[in-house]
Amino acid sequence: MIKRYYDLQHLLDCKCFWMLLYGMRSNGKSYAVKKKLIQDALEGITFVYLRRWDLDVKGPAVESYFDDMPFNDLTGGKYQGVKAYQGYIYFYTIGEDDKPERVGAPIGRYCALNLYERYKSQVFKNCGNVVFEEFLTDKLYLNNESKLLMQFVSTVARDRDINVFMIGNTISRVCPYFDDWGLAKGIHNQKPGTINIYHLKGENGVVDIAVENCETIN
Repeated sequence: MIKRYYDLQHLLDCKCFWMLLYGMRSNGKSYAVKKKLIQDALEGITFVYLRRWDLDVKGPAVESYFDDMPFNDLTGGKYQGVKAYQGYIYFYTIGEDDKPERVGAPIGRYCALNLYERYKSQVFKNCGNVVFEEFLTDKLYLNNESKLLMQFVSTVARDRDINVFMIGNTISRVCPYFDDWGLAKGIHNQKPGTINIYHLKGENGVVDIAVENCETIN
């Protein structure tokens, strides 16, 4: 049997800076995005790992998010993983005492959308990617969440074009993003393995959003 893996390139080829990936769990979409984050970090392009609540971005949880990455292969044996420390993410190597040692400048940051106010005046140096995990939920959303996310991305990007990956594993008909961004009708009828592009009129012009219903990969 030939193994098949989710390919992020089809979505990147749409040339949309906002990208929504949804579908069944364990079909490789998060893995593919994390792989891009690591590859870009090796080129000096940093990232933000974003979750809705601050309880979901504690250091150990952030590190475990990257546990399935083959760091030795991706970095040519240079690094063995990542460490999360005081809001920042670093590559690490194994030191002489067989313990992880942080190396170099941060390659990323971990943030919580419910703490947006504290990030407004901060600088996100060389950031080229934001990944918002579990943006779909059957629990609680923040008040005006879609607007908060737009504001957060604007804070991170400043005057740069950056990629925003929004990853969800469930489909709920009660989702502020679908209604606020005019996606509801199309997204609930979208077939697996297809990509639809929407054009959202924002405060600074039109924002193109590519939405992929990621098919189940065996």
